[in-house]
Amino acid sequence: MRIRVSIGTLAKMRILNTKMYIEPTTAYILQYSEHGCLASCAFCAQSHRNSIPKDYLSRVIWPVVDLDKVLNALKHSRFSRVCIETVLKMGFLEELVEIVKEIRKATSIPISTAVVPIPSDKLRRLQHEGVDMLGVGLDVATPQIFERVAKPYTWSTYIKFIERSVEIFGRNNVVVHLIIGLGESISDAVKILKKIYTLGAKVALFRYVPLHHIKKPSHDWQDYSEVYRYRVIQLVNKMLEYGYDIEQYLEFEDNRVKQLKRMPKDIDVTEVVLTSGCPGCNRPFYNESPRGPIFNYPSRDLAKRDEMKIVNEFRAFGIEL
Repeated sequence: MRIRVSIGTLAKMRILNTKMYIEPTTAYILQYSEHGCLASCAFCAQSHRNSIPKDYLSRVIWPVVDLDKVLNALKHSRFSRVCIETVLKMGFLEELVEIVKEIRKATSIPISTAVVPIPSDKLRRLQHEGVDMLGVGLDVATPQIFERVAKPYTWSTYIKFIERSVEIFGRNNVVVHLIIGLGESISDAVKILKKIYTLGAKVALFRYVPLHHIKKPSHDWQDYSEVYRYRVIQLVNKMLEYGYDIEQYLEFEDNRVKQLKRMPKDIDVTEVVLTSGCPGCNRPFYNESPRGPIFNYPSRDLAKRDEMKIVNEFRAFGIEL
């Protein structure tokens, strides 16, 4: 079976010889489809509607390799987790189950998979075969943006799917993917973050990556270099994860933020900016060049190096940590 694997994963497996600034802690796998995903998501390199080569997802290259080669490498590589990204194609779900089964035969490493809305019995099958964390690509903050970027299914279908997934996998074992920079306000982002945590899921934040092959469908897709608003949303995400009542600390109005009182002492600025997602996921430079600006820090050491810079980024938005 042919699959795609992130170039960093292949380098850590020693299947490819390429320089790594920081190693991935998760092995990242993507289903292979020659013509990409049947979905029409305007922001995604894998979408069949976009002309970018299909060996890209975000800014990362995903070479095609044989699954057997990866399975053998997994037995000898040190990863905290395996993550399987899916694409919409004929038989994708049956293929996903087979990939999960083969990985589980080869290793006891925890397995995550990211899927579109699928039936509950299929979720239970994935869980039975060894998936312990489920990713859901909601991707956008509002129903209006959902329609604009041509996501498959409907907004309500995704929300109901998140609810069903939490019922099956349990609270905090479902991670909703949310891309920041597709035209949402800070208030929009805060609202959907609160909704997701209320449903019992967590959030993996991504920054929209403008790839030059993809024509932007809307004038309000935000500037890649605007890191300050992203920091605010990272802070809100971390506070919700810790169970804090956001309104006690921050007040939001569209893209304006007012700090009401000092943040709790257990909110560490270097933890706030770390890559969010499943346990063991660090996605090195998935959203940015190592040259920066760095939106999601793939290691605490790197965040510690930039600690004062990060503190000043929050201060630029009027937040003291």
